[in-house]
Amino acid sequence: MDSYARALLHLQRAATSNRERQLEDAIAAADNLGLVEWLLRTRYPEPGLDKGCFTHWAGIAALISARTPARKPSELICASIYTAGIRTFYPAAFTDTPSLFEARHWMDADPPSVDVAPVQLSRLRKLAHQLFICLPRLMHDVRALHTGGPAQPHAAVLTLAEALLRFEDKAAENWLLHRVGLAGTTNHDDRRIVSTSFLFPSISEMDAVVQYWQTRLMALRLYAVLTPDRANTTSDEELRLAKNICMTWQYAAANRPLACMSMPLALLTVWNAVRHKERPEGFSKRRTRAWVRQSISRSFVPWMFGESVADLDAAANVLSGGPLFEYTRSLFQA
Repeated sequence: MDSYARALLHLQRAATSNRERQLEDAIAAADNLGLVEWLLRTRYPEPGLDKGCFTHWAGIAALISARTPARKPSELICASIYTAGIRTFYPAAFTDTPSLFEARHWMDADPPSVDVAPVQLSRLRKLAHQLFICLPRLMHDVRALHTGGPAQPHAAVLTLAEALLRFEDKAAENWLLHRVGLAGTTNHDDRRIVSTSFLFPSISEMDAVVQYWQTRLMALRLYAVLTPDRANTTSDEELRLAKNICMTWQYAAANRPLACMSMPLALLTVWNAVRHKERPEGFSKRRTRAWVRQSISRSFVPWMFGESVADLDAAANVLSGGPLFEYTRSLFQA
């Protein structure tokens, strides 16, 4: 714990520096401290440790977003803001605020070159990154329409939703899917949901397409909420994306914890998709919801959205522009 305290002191000093190198040192330190907090929370589930990792990761978001880069963001900065929405999406979406990264230079930031090489993979990562940044504002606007508070006109909110649906690249998605192998699902509980699972060439490729699928699922659900004839139905595309995420779980679970970082939110978007249709084609609603709950409990951060069915419903409501969920709001509140 003495080493941990010294690391916190170093982080505090680096965070107040104007030197770019010290800023990057602070980001790396906060990332590592967040990992320590997560390991502590997982091994020793005590109340005081619940949000430590998110506090450090929120600090990284504040450090980065507060500065306008004089040049193209460094590889380390890009790697940090491309971390599964932890900086760009979660703190905003679950506290009803716009993302800190809406400025054009963050929207246009490219994925780190060490992480993605093929242009198609880079394209999927960038589209997901941009949606992670834009979706919290759409969630806020939809919520404002529902609560009767100060709100944008419905037509303006619908226009934003339609614009986000255009963040799509079918060619890049198809290119990646043609690289993915298929394998029989081995776990009995998993096999009751999908009999065949994806076998990805690499964790990087899995992570890129899962982030793309989950952000697109959120955009589709928000668009449906804004169109009365769609609000209580699940589109064919939502069901396809949900099934793809289910078919990814076996690979992610076999390559945890790294491959599981994107999965809790992805699984929550599956939960959100299937609950809007009593008999979604290809799914048993009751069985899928039970499986999603079980799978989240086996993921990277099993406590992120609570544990009960009511907790997952409340967290999913947030993604659809519904009421805030106090558990996740307090977890991600800076």
